[in-house]
Amino acid sequence: MTKPLRGIIPALATPFDDRGALAVDRLRENMARYNRVGLSGYLANGSTGESVMMDRAEFEKVLVAVRETAADGRILIAGTGVDSTAEAISRTEFAAKLGYDYALVLPPYFYKPMMKSDVLVEHYRRVADASRISLLLYSVPQFTGVAIEVDVAARLAEHPNIAGMKDSSGNVDRMGSILASVRRSNSSGASFRLHRGLSAPAEFPASSTPWTAEDTTADPRAGLCFRFRKRKRKMSNHCWQHSHLP
Repeated sequence: MTKPLRGIIPALATPFDDRGALAVDRLRENMARYNRVGLSGYLANGSTGESVMMDRAEFEKVLVAVRETAADGRILIAGTGVDSTAEAISRTEFAAKLGYDYALVLPPYFYKPMMKSDVLVEHYRRVADASRISLLLYSVPQFTGVAIEVDVAARLAEHPNIAGMKDSSGNVDRMGSILASVRRSNSSGASFRLHRGLSAPAEFPASSTPWTAEDTTADPRAGLCFRFRKRKRKMSNHCWQHSHLP
């Protein structure tokens, strides 16, 4: 049975070493510390995890490491969205085989002029039809340039394998319209949940559920240190360091 989404689920940052290589050992260390905090689960390979900077092998290593080190009972979400529908299906299946509970799926965005409503709906339906785990739509237009609009969300809410949507746009009007449209347009709307990332306004109505923390790397309780990969696989010039958990 799929775990219900609840509580705080941090979007995990992905550590890299001084050469720009994935630092799986540091990820495992970070997970051990996160397990000591009262979190409901983890989101691996999201925007905070720089998933678009990783190749397929790195993507898989991150999911394996998080799955192996997450404390029992934690909700596990894998970011599996890419431009290719076939690759998104493949990545979602990999997450399902590992035992992840949900797949968070970005819209395809490279060919922006082609990303009309019908195209986005067809993409998501194909991924949802092929998936053994529930999908969460992911709208973060400040990064992708493609927002999941009201009509797309309402149509996809009818799919039995699409559980909800994470909206990190901060667009309160759009989020409110999605909630209203989903309730009006289909009988399954009650089971479709709209969740906001912490980049969305905190005062958004309680009918949406805050469950993802996008600034978790700045939590002084976590005792974490990261080096972030930049464009062209370069490293940033700093490492955020915080005090360790007691």
